[in-house]
Amino acid sequence: MLRNFLTVGGWTMLSRILGLVRDQLLAAFMGAGPLQDAYQVAFRLPNMFRRLFGEGAFNAAFVPMFSTVMVQEGRDEARLFARRTLGVMLAWLVFLCVLGEVFMPQVLRVIAPGFLQHGDRYAMAVSLSRITFPYLVMICAAALLAGVLNGLHRFGMASAAYLAFNVVGILAIVGASPFLPTVAYAAAWGVTVSGVVQLGLLAWACEKAEFGLMPYGPA
Repeated sequence: MLRNFLTVGGWTMLSRILGLVRDQLLAAFMGAGPLQDAYQVAFRLPNMFRRLFGEGAFNAAFVPMFSTVMVQEGRDEARLFARRTLGVMLAWLVFLCVLGEVFMPQVLRVIAPGFLQHGDRYAMAVSLSRITFPYLVMICAAALLAGVLNGLHRFGMASAAYLAFNVVGILAIVGASPFLPTVAYAAAWGVTVSGVVQLGLLAWACEKAEFGLMPYGPA
């Protein structure tokens, strides 16, 4: 137990340090102003889902249920339960993501009404939000896979994968900015790409644990 505690604590601490580096880079490259404001609004929705699902709330509900099925009904039933949960989750999240992409201007009228007074800032926030919004699909699916790994007592990758959010974000800010209109676009793409990386790492870890999860696939 102590080893698992140190593993999770170590990865979490490293993630916080890299998060500080990422925030410092954003401040250095964008400063305070319309660019920073537009990016922060674009980051608000996916970050809310990240905090809700990726940092414990979802796992707190899913892991006990998954573990109960594992103990009472066996590994195959637990995998089927996880697959079905993932399938339903993805269906709803993709639907929500499509709605968000289509109605993003209206969404921002609700969460950032002050931007309507500044046309350029509002237009940029809509554009950046459409880039970052798909992150919610990846991070919620990644949270489920992390919950499965926790239920299998494989805590290392479940904790380490979340480093990708800050690592990819830092690389995007530093490396992709020269090739995009502004650093805000690089940071926004970094958010979404980090979700793909996190999900890929966790899916690979599940396969390595011989617990691959294809939604609604055969047990």
